[in-house]
Amino acid sequence: MASNNTGRPSLSGLACKPMAAPLMAMFLSALSACSTVTPLPEDPAAPLNLETLMTSQGDDGTEVPNWWTQFHSDELNQLVQQGLSNNYSLAAAHASWQASRAVLASARADQSLTAEASVKNTQQWQPDHSNRWSLGAAASYELDFWGRLDGLSREAELSAQAQQAAMNTVANSVAAEVSLAWFGSAYQQQLLGLIEQQRERLQSSLKITNARFERGLVDVSDVWQQQQLLESLNADTLVAEANLRLYQQQLALWLADSRWLNRAQQQGAELNLADLSMASTLDNNAVPAIGVQQLQARPDVQQSWFALQASDAALAAAAANRYPRLTLSAGLEGSGTSLTSALDNWAANLAAGLVAPLLDGGSRKAEVERQQANRQAALADYRQTLLAAAQQVQGLLVEQQRLQQQQQSLQKQLDLARRTFEYQQARYRRGVGDFLATLSANQDVLSMEQSLLALQWQRLNNRIELYRSVSHGRFESSQSSLSSVPSTSGLSTSVAAGSNPL
Repeated sequence: MASNNTGRPSLSGLACKPMAAPLMAMFLSALSACSTVTPLPEDPAAPLNLETLMTSQGDDGTEVPNWWTQFHSDELNQLVQQGLSNNYSLAAAHASWQASRAVLASARADQSLTAEASVKNTQQWQPDHSNRWSLGAAASYELDFWGRLDGLSREAELSAQAQQAAMNTVANSVAAEVSLAWFGSAYQQQLLGLIEQQRERLQSSLKITNARFERGLVDVSDVWQQQQLLESLNADTLVAEANLRLYQQQLALWLADSRWLNRAQQQGAELNLADLSMASTLDNNAVPAIGVQQLQARPDVQQSWFALQASDAALAAAAANRYPRLTLSAGLEGSGTSLTSALDNWAANLAAGLVAPLLDGGSRKAEVERQQANRQAALADYRQTLLAAAQQVQGLLVEQQRLQQQQQSLQKQLDLARRTFEYQQARYRRGVGDFLATLSANQDVLSMEQSLLALQWQRLNNRIELYRSVSHGRFESSQSSLSSVPSTSGLSTSVAAGSNPL
């Protein structure tokens, strides 16, 4: 099968292989019956106008294969490596990739010379009761004039590369989900700590209100409203504790480690979780914009591209299957009443066999049409995958900018709300302020403090999703012993060979 200057297989050269003139004349009618196969377009997807994309880069500008190391947490690094080592979904994807490589080896074996040997002993119960031995050896080889075997081998190779890209997708998901669950646990732990601080402040305010009520300076409803606000923090605590357990369960799932199911009640210091305030420094560590080629390195885009190429190769094989097959075979056979005589009485043969399809009920033609439809579907899937990837990255970049601006605004609002509350509380303590104004200002402070922490978590969430959306999934392992799934860093050669899908 021919190749164009982009490195993609082309079907236009399917019928261009040399053939002897007598054979060409003999099968001219068969050749004319074969349908024309249109080559793949040079540019299967329209150009994408992406102004900014994101990649993982270090301070020196070099690419960082393991994007989660940008969060500078040893525990997160260890947990992600544990997930890449133990996750069952990744182990299953790796096994599927190994199976696809076995299929590739089988397809390549069909292009090789095949040979077999036989030994047979025959007993004949006749009046002369004879015993005969026969020895034989045979070899055969199909001349792949039309590229049928080459097409099948190429299809298996590209399918294996697609399966490898699928494995990289799973590896990327494992890294992202472990990171999200770990930071989610950190968020819930820090939220519980913030709620505890707010509870202490409310209890202090409640003491002041109770003292003023005992002196007859305020109404009992002021006490009740303070108690109601304090009780609302108890409800927030229940929600945060439940969410913390859920994140711990997610870690247990992605790490394949049930011990995390029993760690939800441990303290943040024991878990050594991250400080979400690092979200304020994300933009200082922002990476420069990149081009569309980094988007094409996404494993789902790679998988779709290899599936498209595999469908192209399958179509070539189906079209070549309508051509005659030429097989060369050689044999050596001997027989006699004993093994010695069988070795002495031998005969050799050499044959060339030619098989041309005459009547098949249209099954070969239908197979070509099926593969043509499969290729059109694969082409549409590839275009959709690439466009969806671009939309996802663009959406995350827009969300990143919004969250950054929203955090700055919320921080200013919180500073003003604290000033207002301190002012109203001071007036209230002196007996000249309004209780409702003080209570409302306090509620604003409590709400904004939790909202600001939640926004920091959202920014970290967005950054992880952004890393996931542009990552190639071929990670370098920091551990030498990955039990279930070996490091995907050693799998980069074949993927790189099929990169640059556009």
